[in-house]
Amino acid sequence: MLKELLVGEGYSVTLAVNGKEALELFRKNPYPVVITDLEMPVMDGRELIEHLNESTVHPVIFVETVHAEPDVIINLMKIGVHDYLIKPLDLVDLVIKVHRSFEIAELQRMKAIMEREKVLRLEQQLEWYRFESRLTSKEIKSQTGQALFHSMHTSFSQGIGFGTVLSIGMIMASGAKKEGQNYIVDGQIFDYFQDNLRMIEKTIDTFKEIDILNSNAIDFNEISYPQFHAMVLETVHEMEAMATIKEHHMMLSDMKQGHDKKAFSINAVYFKKVLQELFLNAFKFSQPKTGIVVMTGIEDDLLNLTIINTPAKDQEGRTGIPMEYENIVFEPFYRLTKTSQDKYQTLDFGLGLTLVETIVKKHNGSVKIGNIRDYSTLSEGSETRVSVSVNLPMNI
Repeated sequence: MLKELLVGEGYSVTLAVNGKEALELFRKNPYPVVITDLEMPVMDGRELIEHLNESTVHPVIFVETVHAEPDVIINLMKIGVHDYLIKPLDLVDLVIKVHRSFEIAELQRMKAIMEREKVLRLEQQLEWYRFESRLTSKEIKSQTGQALFHSMHTSFSQGIGFGTVLSIGMIMASGAKKEGQNYIVDGQIFDYFQDNLRMIEKTIDTFKEIDILNSNAIDFNEISYPQFHAMVLETVHEMEAMATIKEHHMMLSDMKQGHDKKAFSINAVYFKKVLQELFLNAFKFSQPKTGIVVMTGIEDDLLNLTIINTPAKDQEGRTGIPMEYENIVFEPFYRLTKTSQDKYQTLDFGLGLTLVETIVKKHNGSVKIGNIRDYSTLSEGSETRVSVSVNLPMNI
């Protein structure tokens, strides 16, 4: 009955027959809100609540109960229960409390993201200090061949390439042999030095573009929703060569009907860069031979673009975008993975999403990225997908 009531109100609900099953489902997909009974087979409600409160992400917990005595309610609050629902359920009370619980869950989620971001920033700073220390020690000077270049390439890709170029220069200088008025340096190190200089030049160009966007007004043209959908379709076709690198296939949803007269202000040149960058990210970090789903639509007077892909695991075994990285991935030079994607001929410098966010904000829009759970293959269980959503306001 409870599931039917909540589904009728538009919520997605997963039902568990006992506490043990509920805990297993939660560990696979941490739900923001959990409603539990106290008396259940296999694992009762109190034991379930204890396990839920030990998790990294704390859900907002409700308890269904027939007891309205103050002592019972106080004891529930002491074990981490947010609120209670007295049986028989009052539909109005249920809807109000569940709606508020999702607002609380989002606030808790944002707080957790901020706390984890602090840790990540400290770890990033420590990683730089360690790398800087190694550069001046015998450890890195004693490396030769591929080990040295892999170390530098990895560090450079993580956003500390300017220091790396300086270090390569120091290594060349220390190993150079003077012959008359000339110096002979290791050819492989010199080639790598030139490659990194070119990368820095491209990076500076991207920075200039971001700075221009932040400092100057850009021109906008009014386009309709069908014209926007056509622009997305055109970009999908233009990116087909990139899609073949790891045998991805792109799927664009049909245009939503009934919005032909809706108009939006867009700079087509810049927004094409948004599309290209987001498609490239999907290609680079997706499992091979999987689909990239692209959807357009209009909801609440907002033009929406959503791109969904199936992420590959990174070197640390993570799938997709962990919650604490949802904001920080838009910062300059920050990269979630250390793997360089040379086949796509991009910077791999952690500036692509920074440029995307800058352009979208210039359109008075918003962009979000994060993991979602896909339940479309119910026989195989749910799968993690990465969803990037861009919203632009409609012209009034």
